[in-house]
Amino acid sequence: MYEKTLRRHLYEIIDNLGIEDPAVVKAYKNFKLEITNKTYKTKSGDYNYRTQKIRITQTSGHNNANEIGTALHELAHHLDYCNRGKSGHDSEFYAQFRRLIYSALDLDKISLEEMKEMNRSNTDYRK
Repeated sequence: MYEKTLRRHLYEIIDNLGIEDPAVVKAYKNFKLEITNKTYKTKSGDYNYRTQKIRITQTSGHNNANEIGTALHELAHHLDYCNRGKSGHDSEFYAQFRRLIYSALDLDKISLEEMKEMNRSNTDYRK
């Protein structure tokens, strides 16, 4: 999936969260996105809070659903950081991640079946 298309999907997912404060929506959409061919053994993406960059790896084993799932996980870190000034894999992060997953499911950006087939390292959706 190309960066421009993935960014558009993420913006639509954010818009679907029902946030009324335009400043919050603007902050949520203020991230950089990079799709790279670099591969990691233990992760499919990362988020750098200093640069507000979401980086998604694109390998031959990935498909659009994996990229969206990974992007949602990293976007949850960005939103969590916008809200709390920090982000980790705690209950508040996973609450944010759930909201994004529900929004993506609602918009048919990803299906429940696709999520169940993903490698756990891509999304950690089971938590």
